[in-house]
Order: sequence, then C-alpha cells, then structure tokens
Amino acid sequence: MLRFIIFFAICVVLFLFVMRACYKDDLTHAEKAQIIAPEPPDSYDHSKSKEVKIPTHGTQKVTSANSWNKSAPKAKQKQNVGSNTAAINSEAEFVKKYPGDWNFLRGENEEIRSVLGGLIPEAAQDESSINLLAQQLKPLLAKGDYELQNSQRENETDLMMSYEVSQSVQGHPVYQGSAQFLGRKEDDAVYMINNRLKDLDRFSNTINVSLEKARQSLESQYPNAISVTAKNESPVAFSLGQRQELAWVFLVVHTEQPPKKEEVVVSANDGKTVHREARTKR
Repeated sequence: MLRFIIFFAICVVLFLFVMRACYKDDLTHAEKAQIIAPEPPDSYDHSKSKEVKIPTHGTQKVTSANSWNKSAPKAKQKQNVGSNTAAINSEAEFVKKYPGDWNFLRGENEEIRSVLGGLIPEAAQDESSINLLAQQLKPLLAKGDYELQNSQRENETDLMMSYEVSQSVQGHPVYQGSAQFLGRKEDDAVYMINNRLKDLDRFSNTINVSLEKARQSLESQYPNAISVTAKNESPVAFSLGQRQELAWVFLVVHTEQPPKKEEVVVSANDGKTVHREARTKR
C-alpha cells in the first residue's frame, strides 16, 4: 500500500512538471508573434490593412510599411499645363483642343465676349497656368500684335476662383482691356472666360493732341464742372469700332447734387471725345 501511494505521488509531480513546461512554451510563442507583428503607427488607417492567413497560427491582420504611408494626406501634384500651348485661332481649334459643350457668346461686332459650357482641365492651378492659357488664346480673343500682362488672382470663394489678365500694346495699357478666367477649386478646371480684350490690328500711336490741350477742351465743354482731372499722365490705348488710337482719360465732376462723376476719354489723335461713362449713380 505504501509503495502505491509513493508511485502515485511521483506521477502527480511529473504531470505538473510537464504541464508547466507546455504552458511556458506557448507563452514564448505568443511573445515571439508579438515581436514579428508590431502595432502600426498612429497614422495607420485600418481600412487599408489586408487579411493574411498563416497556416500554423490561424488568421490575423498584418500590414506592410508601405500601406501605412498611404493614409497620410497627399500633396496636390502640379500638372504641366504648358506642355502644348500652340496658338488657337478659331472656335473649331478651341473645341478640338478642349472638347466639350462650349458656347461662344458674341457682341455687336461679332467679337467673342464669353466662352462657357465646358472645362479646360487643370488650367486654373495658379497665375502661371492662367498666363499660359491666355497666351494660347490670344488670336481667338482679340486681333492685333498686343501683349498680355501677368494674371492677378481676384475674387475667391470656397468653390471657385477668378483670375484677370490685362492687355497692353507698345507699352501702353489698353483702356478696359482685360480677360477674366473662372476656375473650379475641386479640380482647377477653367469653366468660363469673360473677354474684354480689344482688337488692335489697326492701332495708331500718333499723338496730335497733348494732355493739356485735351484738358482745356473738356473745361470749355463743361464750364460749370467742379473739376476736370487727368487719371494718368500718359495716354492709354483705346479701341472701339473703327477707332484704335492713343487717348487721354479724365474724371469730370459735375455740379449736380449729389455730384455726378463721369469718366471721359479724349482722342490723342484728333481731340474728339470718344467715350464717356458715369462712375457713380445719381
């Protein structure tokens, strides 16, 4: 009986020793698995992870280092809009270059006033891309050997932005000569062009009437005016109908109450008043 009790005790001790060794081996495997598959960094997006089956240890989520970087916000890549900026001379060339349901709205003299209805991809990324587009469209928007000044970013909202390009010829700014380009913020596409560029194919830079003579002429026309003030000391290029010439621009303040202000343009060629418009409402 004593021998049986001793034998049973030895068996219990051996069984406990084997169980402890097995438990320690399992724990070691778990610790190794934790080292092989560490936790992803804070920027990791769990939606990008992949499920991979490991035959001996069941199924667990593992992620490569490359997929962690995908969750970081990407900077907007700037496209090269100027890779093909051959001049566009006609509506047909425009539509061929930029396919879309475009509408060309024209003025009294058949000049293009607005272009809208389609999209010019990635053309409104910044001022330089607008400059490239404007140079490309010069022959379509106005006639003559004129220059376009660098664009300026004007109005901006959450959805759109607008750029304005001004016009000059032989170093003279063109009176009210500009083009406006409207772009969408979501994709930098130009969706509308408002054109006020002037035809200058018959431009003359002759000056027969000085600034002082033009001022005296206006003062005699408006003897009761409060003031006649030149807006610039240098002439501007003026284009309207058959007239393409240098001109002087004045601000005339009349005696009406409240005072009425007019912008008056006088030809530097023959001294005639070629344009006037109210600057404030009565």
